[in-house]
Amino acid sequence: MALNDFLGRETEDGNVVDLYLKRRGWKETKIARAYLEGIRDSAVSLYEVSDIVPGKSFLARDLILDGEPFRVLERSATKTMAPWEQFAMRIVNVRGQNIIAGGLLPLEPERADDLLSEFNEMVAEAESRFEEIIAEARAEGDFDEEIPPEGIQDIALGLALKSASSFFATTWMAVTPLHPDEQTLPQLFNFDGDEVEFIQLVYRFEKGTTQAQMRKILDGEADMEAASDKIWNWVDRGGRAKPKPQKALPESGQMYNSQLDDGSPVLGMIALKGRTLEADINSEPRAKEIKARLADLLGDHVKPPLIARQTLEQAMAAHRENGAAPEPPHLSEEEQAAIRAEVMEQHYQGILDRPIGLLDDKTPRESARTAKGRQKITAWLKILELNEAKARAGTNAPVYDFSWMWQELGVIELRQ
Repeated sequence: MALNDFLGRETEDGNVVDLYLKRRGWKETKIARAYLEGIRDSAVSLYEVSDIVPGKSFLARDLILDGEPFRVLERSATKTMAPWEQFAMRIVNVRGQNIIAGGLLPLEPERADDLLSEFNEMVAEAESRFEEIIAEARAEGDFDEEIPPEGIQDIALGLALKSASSFFATTWMAVTPLHPDEQTLPQLFNFDGDEVEFIQLVYRFEKGTTQAQMRKILDGEADMEAASDKIWNWVDRGGRAKPKPQKALPESGQMYNSQLDDGSPVLGMIALKGRTLEADINSEPRAKEIKARLADLLGDHVKPPLIARQTLEQAMAAHRENGAAPEPPHLSEEEQAAIRAEVMEQHYQGILDRPIGLLDDKTPRESARTAKGRQKITAWLKILELNEAKARAGTNAPVYDFSWMWQELGVIELRQ
């Protein structure tokens, strides 16, 4: 980027590219001259990419100048780009074809939003300063031309774009972690909106209690769905004593949730192991709820539970210490894809009616009722698609198709 910035620089004698071409231009090919002129006439900006053809091209939408997306030819970068990813880069037009000049800096969506806001503040400051200069010149009688407000805005934007490269580079370095260890784990929340904490209650049998007795008790309860003769899913059938209102997720939060085939949320798991019964749940409120539930069901058959807790960070550390995960079931790629697609479908069908932090704590269906809400839905869906593409990068797993959500929420025309 630094070399291209130098080539676009203005000196006392004129533009660097113009000076070079005037003196040494006869040595350059027509393509090289056109490339240098393209750099001279361009500026680094913030772009959102879409419609990526790996190894060939992509569509770029300038988030600063706005306008319609346009096709950019690029081989290497398109092999790792994800839809709706955002980059600070310089795009030049060389004899009718758009190409990237120099490097490109990837930015996470929230970082790009912050950067765009800061850039707009730069433009506003430049506009204000330019108006002051004109006012001073008029007061001294050195300037009497009328410049319309849009003309001043264009000049301020042009001045800001000239210094955009160093601004983007500095900001990118400030927000990009130098090492993966510096990245923080996401906040995980369950279906109830409680932050995830892995909790296990271990009940030891009282003398005379058998697994057969435990099995008979659990099989007779509507909220205990048998997965085998020793494992039950504790599910929400809509009859919980104190149903909780669903909480809105914070912007940085992610939902951790599982469901049965009928869509019933799984609240936890019960397992019989020797002369113990184990209950695994993923939050403190659910631990209190299942403790009360099992006290009613099991009564004097078991001793008071022993309780073990594990945070997400501790679970990740334990996973690393234990080495590789157990070998997964031997399923074909088609079977794995079908299972994953079904799970994803159930999850996203349910999320349309959940409050989302990015949508001002409204559900997607509620947000779709207003123009402002549809703009927020568009940004949210782009983040979902971007994260999904990144998660599948480098694997044979197909990327989940979110197009039905764009259609369902009535924002398909904004998918550009």
